[in-house]
Amino acid sequence: MIKLINAHDRNGLIGKGNIMPWHIKEELAFFKEETSSHYLLMGRKTFEGINKVLPNRTTYVLTRDKLYNYDDDNVIVINDAQRVIDKFKDSDEILYIAGGKEIYQQFYQVADELIISIIKDTYQGDTYFIDIDYSKYELITEVDYPLFTLKRYRKY
Repeated sequence: MIKLINAHDRNGLIGKGNIMPWHIKEELAFFKEETSSHYLLMGRKTFEGINKVLPNRTTYVLTRDKLYNYDDDNVIVINDAQRVIDKFKDSDEILYIAGGKEIYQQFYQVADELIISIIKDTYQGDTYFIDIDYSKYELITEVDYPLFTLKRYRKY
């Protein structure tokens, strides 16, 4: 199964200089709980922006740089994500598409589920979330937290 997971502010902002421009503990705790013991797919810039290996997860880092390497058993550097997508498409194991913008744009169509946190405030930054045609998805849950609203969509 493939799920896209994203947090953006009310205006769709997702980043500033390859990092999130906010630090909301409750939303980060949700991300950790949701993705722990699963797989992540992210681009190199997003991975480097996090600045650490996320524990209890295996991270696929997609890059065009054929010489890029990261020495950690929980990080797998790839140059072509299609095999990863094929591996998880009809699997019980879960792959989370975790950004950045180019990765979302390239792979959101293969997501079986969208998990979107909408931060209630606005921030300054330089990278915005992609346009998604939500008519192809059904809203299955919406949970309101003090600083964000969490929406889950399932593909029809």
